[in-house]
Amino acid sequence: MATEKLKVFTNTAPSVSTSAITNVTIKATSSSEQAVLKTISYEAVDPKYPVTATLTNGNAVLTTPKTTAKTVKNSDTLSGSQIVDVSSTVNIKFDTGVTIATNGYTDARYFAGNNAGIFKWADGTGTPRDPDVTTTFTDTVGDFTSVRTGSLTKPASSAFGLILDANNSPTSSPAIAAGDKVYFAMESNAVKAFNAAGALITWNTGGGNANNDSFDFNANTFGSCTDGTYIYAKSMNNDTALMRRSIVGNVEVQITLSQSIIAQNGNQGGFTLYHDGYIYIHGTATIGDVFKINVTTGAVQTLTGCGGIGGYSAGAIVTKRADGEFYIIEVGSGANQNNIIKLSDFTRTSVTMYDLGTSTEYGNLGMEVAPGIGVFFYNSVMVYIDVNTMTANTTQMQTTSFSVIEPASNNDASSIANIPIHLIAGVTTARAVTHKVYADGVLIEGVA
Repeated sequence: MATEKLKVFTNTAPSVSTSAITNVTIKATSSSEQAVLKTISYEAVDPKYPVTATLTNGNAVLTTPKTTAKTVKNSDTLSGSQIVDVSSTVNIKFDTGVTIATNGYTDARYFAGNNAGIFKWADGTGTPRDPDVTTTFTDTVGDFTSVRTGSLTKPASSAFGLILDANNSPTSSPAIAAGDKVYFAMESNAVKAFNAAGALITWNTGGGNANNDSFDFNANTFGSCTDGTYIYAKSMNNDTALMRRSIVGNVEVQITLSQSIIAQNGNQGGFTLYHDGYIYIHGTATIGDVFKINVTTGAVQTLTGCGGIGGYSAGAIVTKRADGEFYIIEVGSGANQNNIIKLSDFTRTSVTMYDLGTSTEYGNLGMEVAPGIGVFFYNSVMVYIDVNTMTANTTQMQTTSFSVIEPASNNDASSIANIPIHLIAGVTTARAVTHKVYADGVLIEGVA
């Protein structure tokens, strides 16, 4: 004959789990047992991860999964009569989702122009960034070094970097592999690639293009960028031709734009930047429009009113603010002349800053130094802009205070190849889910 007992099935003390998924068994019945759960209560919280709680009975989900943000306690008390049949298990699962990596640190290359060579500009900070702590510009001062990485002279009217993966690391000399950083410089209509040591990469592209060290584009092309698979470039001609070359194979395709646009010019500033499926182009500092191009469809969106940054500019960067919003920061030649463009809605703002005094521009001298923070150079003077606080320095700052060499700014072209910091992964953020579970009910033993 079956017997019934009132029991507390689970009553865990608060404990900490570092696993992505933590499973707590509330009640597991044998082949001769059944149970009726009357009360289930739980709580769980992690300081860095959201927590999703899911209650199951075998393959059945008993309640809608409940998710709370990091630092917010996920808790509930469930009352009723949940029958647990023979040879069944009721579990509660705490899931912290995808692993979070901290942001890495700047590792850029400066194509100095003026026959100066290629320099590594890098933040040597060794401690992981806490994603919950907003970095300020002051936190970066003194952390950067300038080291010449190659004897090659390579001017650049535009430049960019990427981290190779299995899809964009063809055979080359010197050999490159997934995980390596590669830096690209465009000058005289051609994009060339350099490894982390500053050596020119010869790409074994195949298809009759073996041992090719250049991605060649149309005449009058000064701006280029990458999505990691392709290199995009737009000549300064007022036309609808956006050129694309694959990194593997060096195959060219022309993307037809929905309207004619004037792209980055030979001087007077401007930029060509890629982010999340779109290319952003500003033809010159004096042109009032910034164009957003869908690289799949060629559709063009226009942001007007972006020409008020003087006759020239010091360049532009894409940066991810501490709250996750992405921005373009463009710095012009005079006091308070800048564009800060929020990419989620393509709106523009401006902040008060020091007069950088840019009087010519043949490249892009902007560098992302921390999440949401860029520095921009002209000769021995620099300015920072912080979109976390929407502030900039309003007094003169010397480049020597930032531990970098004086950027050349002349007709040889000088550009900084940035790898966006949010793409440079730091260490894994540790999990620490504090949780406890309680359940009581009726145990039925001796079930036939």
